[in-house]
Amino acid sequence: MWEIRECGAYYADWSSCGVIHVTASSIVPNSEYIMQLVKKNTGGQLCGAGATVTVSTSRWGDVATPYNPPDPSDQPSISDVSALLDKFRNATGAPTKARTLLAGVPGNPDGEITHSILNVDYGFSHISACIDAFRGDPYPYTISSCP
Repeated sequence: MWEIRECGAYYADWSSCGVIHVTASSIVPNSEYIMQLVKKNTGGQLCGAGATVTVSTSRWGDVATPYNPPDPSDQPSISDVSALLDKFRNATGAPTKARTLLAGVPGNPDGEITHSILNVDYGFSHISACIDAFRGDPYPYTISSCP
């Protein structure tokens, strides 16, 4: 697994990566981001840009299908809480850790999910954060921007 801590553009050959999970305090739930393929020549110089794609993040606490967006249903729902309980129990078919980590470490106002957090056991704090979202509590973390 890669951990890349960049605020600006990061250039790499992503063709063999499959699904990419991006987390940072500047990437927030229920938002849209525009991504663009940038081409480089063999000397590493930028030589053109490709088409753009709009990527939407799901609502805070929405960890199980159907995701909103694109589904217009109210989210998160009790099925999200149930999916997190499945993750806590290590049940077969539970959502991935990258999708279900909702709470940062204590004292981290940004809620950043880092490589070290991905390596710890799955705790109840993530289920609690989903229940808070289900009850209508707002996104609890400070939204930062790139310098």
